[in-house]
Amino acid sequence: MISFFERFFEFQKKIHQSVFAWTPFSIGDLLYLLTGIFLLYYSMILFKKNKRHSSLLSILIGINIFYFLYQVFWGMLYFQVPIIKKLATQEEPTIEKAKILAQEYLEKCKKTRKLVKEDRNGIFIITDLQALQREILLQQTRLPKNISGKKFLKSTLLNPAFLKK
Repeated sequence: MISFFERFFEFQKKIHQSVFAWTPFSIGDLLYLLTGIFLLYYSMILFKKNKRHSSLLSILIGINIFYFLYQVFWGMLYFQVPIIKKLATQEEPTIEKAKILAQEYLEKCKKTRKLVKEDRNGIFIITDLQALQREILLQQTRLPKNISGKKFLKSTLLNPAFLKK
């Protein structure tokens, strides 16, 4: 059952990337905003006595549509095989190991932070966006195969908004 959802998720992910990659904003955030406006509008109509039934019905239909869209766009992520099962050769993680790793990564972050240019507010300044994109795509190809057998994005699928300078 899980493998079906993983394959279906990969299929719909490709469609979503090709359809929504051109937008310079998150479609999910837009969906949340529209849902909030919809619920607010119909909640106010609930106070009008003559439209109470139709308004409540509209809210319930809207919630069902929102839940369906949520499941199609993001809900299938919950059906993926946990990473601990993909890394069966490794032993069970412990709190002590997590603390050690967290400390190691904190030190690496501090060292890397010193190499990055920032403005006066501490916001990163990206000097070569295309080099950064190439590095991200390169690092994706270096993930262990037992963690993810998924194909990686091609640079043409990157959001065009990120390509603007």
